[in-house]
Amino acid sequence: MLLVFLHVPGVVPGATPLELDITISNAVDSQFSFATGANSNKPGGIVGVALDGELVFQRAYGMADVAGGVPNSVAAPFYLASCSKQFTAMSVLLCQEMGLLRTADEIRQYIPELHTSFNGVTIQHMLNMISAIYDTGTGNQSQTATGMLAGLLMEGEYGIVAAEKPIGSTLKYCNMNYVLLGIVVERVSGRTLRQFAHDEIFSRLGMTGTDIRDTATMVVTNQPNGYDASLVLWSTASSNSPATGSTGVSSTLADLVTWHENFYVNKLGDANQSLIATMETAGRYTSGTHIGQPASGGGLPSYACGVMPDSYAGNARVWHTGRWMGFKTAMCRYPNLHLSVFILMNRDDQLPSFQTVADAFLNNVRFANNPPPSSAQQGTPYHFRYSATGAPKPVFTLESGAFPDGVFLNTDGTVAGTPVVPGDFAGVTKATSGAKTRTQAFTIHVDPASPLRITASSLGNGAILPAGAIDVPYGASASFTNIPAPWYHIGAVDVDGVMMGTPSVYTFTNVIAGHTIQVRFAADTAISNTPAWWLAEASSAWTNDLNTAASHDQDGDGLFTWQEYIAGTHPTNPASVFALHTTWTGGQWTVRLATVEPGAPYEGVNRYYSFDSRPSMVGAEWEPVPGLTDVRGTGQVLTCSGMDSASNRFYRGRVWLAP
Repeated sequence: MLLVFLHVPGVVPGATPLELDITISNAVDSQFSFATGANSNKPGGIVGVALDGELVFQRAYGMADVAGGVPNSVAAPFYLASCSKQFTAMSVLLCQEMGLLRTADEIRQYIPELHTSFNGVTIQHMLNMISAIYDTGTGNQSQTATGMLAGLLMEGEYGIVAAEKPIGSTLKYCNMNYVLLGIVVERVSGRTLRQFAHDEIFSRLGMTGTDIRDTATMVVTNQPNGYDASLVLWSTASSNSPATGSTGVSSTLADLVTWHENFYVNKLGDANQSLIATMETAGRYTSGTHIGQPASGGGLPSYACGVMPDSYAGNARVWHTGRWMGFKTAMCRYPNLHLSVFILMNRDDQLPSFQTVADAFLNNVRFANNPPPSSAQQGTPYHFRYSATGAPKPVFTLESGAFPDGVFLNTDGTVAGTPVVPGDFAGVTKATSGAKTRTQAFTIHVDPASPLRITASSLGNGAILPAGAIDVPYGASASFTNIPAPWYHIGAVDVDGVMMGTPSVYTFTNVIAGHTIQVRFAADTAISNTPAWWLAEASSAWTNDLNTAASHDQDGDGLFTWQEYIAGTHPTNPASVFALHTTWTGGQWTVRLATVEPGAPYEGVNRYYSFDSRPSMVGAEWEPVPGLTDVRGTGQVLTCSGMDSASNRFYRGRVWLAP
């Protein structure tokens, strides 16, 4: 299980501004000549580049199954080899957050069967590759974690390399470190490393295409076959290693992007960003100095927890590579650029430089999609988002021209808004990444919107003009006049179901949506809320003093005019009085409710009646008559049975108006 070290070339300034598909494809394809053209029938791999969490470039090369003629796919799960270590490291740190261990603890606290020479070796030493542990068992690619531990136990005191002492003083890449860390996770959590990672990492992040092969018989569906340097096909059953902890993870490009995105906003454990900082911070020797040495010297540039943090061309970089069982892999993240590069190979004699792939994005800014849609409609929301490759993250501005009125370009590339005027618009959008720029022209034709409908209505006793369904051009204005009938006034104007007061004229301005307007008219009233229209009709001689008319008994029948209105009788006819016609037959009492005086317009009036009785006119309470309480009068006959005919009772009827 070897770690591969790559030579990383310097950034080439002044890259020629070619189109995205040519620039990126040529740069990446040139790295895969061993699996393209005449070599396309040989094993190859896949490459993916993510910018701001989106895969802006992904491509597959060569064959997943040479004998079967099955090509590689960007959707397939690839064996990650030593890039698996970062998942083991995260599992250890999650166990620490759960209080199951401390990275300062010595390894023999959890694996006490190790020789006493391991005293002083901490979990942190192992995470940072400075433990001095002998890397036994690595040469057997089908070895399990349990088998590798057994081999280490057989080494006894020689399980600690004397040349690397004192413990914590020498950086040496060692797979046994991570095999033992995986065993520690299993012992403290009570779950297999596979199950722990599934529960606490993969499921939490939605990495449905990721798994850990921890048995020799487990097969990862759709995983390509791994090929060794002589291109001899390894059987599918042995295309993975069960040496969990140091290796064993298979994953897809999409899942790896999800994994990298979690480093920006952590969702694991307690969702603290400090978990990420701990994982990506380079370790220190026991002496206190940072571990690592320049890659040009042949050693590790640094080591944190399953990843190697360093910098490239002034940009922070966190990366790792791997090689095992016919697979070679590289995963690299540029935190301040929000850029990730993944190279996953199913042959172990080739590994294109991830930095060369990254340089294609570092050196150029390219629009990754077509211009905005060229057609739009007035009044209809318009949305588009520019995408551009380049690092740092491109910023978008309008270099010349204009977008439609009401539509705006944000610096993140979002073009959004609602066109307010029809016409033709054109311009040039510029993407800027550092000192690099790229422009793209656009043209947008905005069609006029269809007329918008305003529905106007009244509830009688007046009118609204215009009325009915009125079509209004988009963006225009429309006014409506409310005219009450005589003896009425505007009661309320409702616009789209919301009361807007009592305006005599209501104007919709800049109409960009359909509306409704409804006016309600209310009667002018005199004393005791007697409608003015009724008083005017019933006693025209009093129209100059309606309050006097309402409080006057015009026909001398003992009822004021306002009482006549409530009773439903005629105010100038003394024979028209409030009366209840009742009959008593065989223990059954009936009463006929009064009707409205013929010819009198009592519009919308609802009269309600209640009947009470008591045995004496003195010292007794009025009691409601069952079945004859709060009854709306329509001239109907009401019946009350079960009355006591043997005793005398007094009855009264009451009438009132209600909505």
